[in-house]
Amino acid sequence: NDEMELWGIEDFGTVCGVAVMSKEADWVRLCHIYVEEKYRGSGRGGRLLFELIYNAYIYGASQFIVKYIPGRYPGLQNLLRNYPMMISEETVGSVSCTLENLLTSKALVGEYKNIKSLAECPQTELSHFYREIVNKGLDWVEMPIDKKDYLADFCAVKTEGGKPTGLLLIKEQKEGILIPLMVNISDSVTAPIEMMRYALQKIVKTYPTNTSVHFEVVNESLLMLFERLGVSVERRCCASLDLSYFA
Repeated sequence: NDEMELWGIEDFGTVCGVAVMSKEADWVRLCHIYVEEKYRGSGRGGRLLFELIYNAYIYGASQFIVKYIPGRYPGLQNLLRNYPMMISEETVGSVSCTLENLLTSKALVGEYKNIKSLAECPQTELSHFYREIVNKGLDWVEMPIDKKDYLADFCAVKTEGGKPTGLLLIKEQKEGILIPLMVNISDSVTAPIEMMRYALQKIVKTYPTNTSVHFEVVNESLLMLFERLGVSVERRCCASLDLSYFA
């Protein structure tokens, strides 16, 4: 339902920064912005952000929105301080812990139903599910999924009535394990827990318990669970600018 735009800024013909915006009828969201390291501090990031915000105003949107984890992108936060942004804390965030932290939670050790690995799911079975994820604005990774990019045998797919309704992706990185996406489009509040149970039972057979695990996006109920476990939780913030600022 939205329109994606790719923007760039040049230095004498050389691209030195890029940005991606998502446009809806009444608002524009900055999905990504990046400036090459050697150009940072030169004002190009600020110029690019200004052009994006002004374009959103010309487009007719009422709000310009940026979502971020505080402290993770200090350069972006410094740029946003130049505008009268309204900052609110969201009910989602990121989590960093170890496998051992997760295994100490009784909630994450137990049974699960109607879950299979991503490797077991044919692409034809997943294509409609991927479209639903995109339509709901939950596509925090590139869709459709390329199974080669993930540990497909460990990734969990929750099904209801034979149709996929939940997905937990797992990727290996130098620092340990990354979980870039955990999404549930069903009414089941236990689906995320069940997918984690499935994935954990697979992971602990291959990785030591001191392996680092990072969840890129976690919902409110799981954040509260992780907070009780005493692990590192970072809540996401939403910065919004009323575009009447340009009027």
